[in-house]
Amino acid sequence: MHVGYGAGFQHLGGYSDRQYMHEEIGNCVQAEERGFESVWVTEHHFDDYSISPDPCQILSYIAGKTKRVKIGSMVIVVPWHDPVRLAEQISLLDHVSDGRFILGFGRGLARREFEGLRIDQNEGRQRFDEYAKLVLDALETGFIEGGETVKQPRREIRPRPFKSFKGRSFAAAASQDSVPVVAKLGLGMLVIIQKAWKLVTADLERYHALWKQYHPNAEPPKPFCSGFVFVDESTDRAEELARKYLAANYSTALEHYEMLGKHFNSIKGYERYADMSKYLNEIGQAKAVEDSAAGARKIRRLQAAHRHAGRNAEPEFRGHAARGSAAQHRLLREARPAGAEELAVCDARGAQRAGIRGSVTELKFG
Repeated sequence: MHVGYGAGFQHLGGYSDRQYMHEEIGNCVQAEERGFESVWVTEHHFDDYSISPDPCQILSYIAGKTKRVKIGSMVIVVPWHDPVRLAEQISLLDHVSDGRFILGFGRGLARREFEGLRIDQNEGRQRFDEYAKLVLDALETGFIEGGETVKQPRREIRPRPFKSFKGRSFAAAASQDSVPVVAKLGLGMLVIIQKAWKLVTADLERYHALWKQYHPNAEPPKPFCSGFVFVDESTDRAEELARKYLAANYSTALEHYEMLGKHFNSIKGYERYADMSKYLNEIGQAKAVEDSAAGARKIRRLQAAHRHAGRNAEPEFRGHAARGSAAQHRLLREARPAGAEELAVCDARGAQRAGIRGSVTELKFG
């Protein structure tokens, strides 16, 4: 089972950024000596939701402080970057880390971030499609050129990429529109649970069908699937505290992404988020937060499903990225649902600041 540490860099503690960054980056570095197999870093800007504006820079520091732990981006938001500089940064990071980098791309969603970076969000889809292809091709060939809008002259990437990123490159696909793009680019799926499982399943089925069309002679990487759980030695305590602290986490996410806003219909390429916003407005923020926190109760059902199916179930999934004590890892292994080959969790630090023995974690099945 792969267990890694995913640092969301969500800072809700009310103390200085200096102290927070010292602690959180320190936790990332300590992940290796504590036996974790990977460390993951986000990209966000301008508020407490996540204070990690440059994942490549943070991961380069972590790589220099560690020897074997894999490092991953969850995610680099492609439309916010110049494709040449991004290809160079990724290649450099892979050299610094001795090939330990797992690449994760995303398109971005928060209006405040696009506006703050002076980028028209209406160009988000076009920028992702164009820039991601330019960068991925550059990482495989060592050269970058072309692009419908950037019209990049042919230039060599130095330091030269020294091994393929195929099989270790992924992209978030929260909307249906993203699935064909991810499949065509040859990326693995990073599924962020924002809708019913039947819809997620439909996305995955569509992805696999499209993959066969675009890449008939290759197998797709097994997908990541991200959701939140609270881990504690007491199931009752885990549920109680998860409902409290995961609710705070989800409230911050709703505010950061303005998910109850009415602007998505007017942004090109983001129209499908209007349906989600409409639903959230219908049920209200309080009910949405309650529903999210109530998801922690599924741990019991996961445990029951796993025991019912037995431990010899054929693996179908893979997961990555996590944090927790040895006791928490044991509990996660017990909770692993039938069919899960690997498990991963990601720390959301707010609960630690409240003196909680367990930690808020993000559970990833892929």
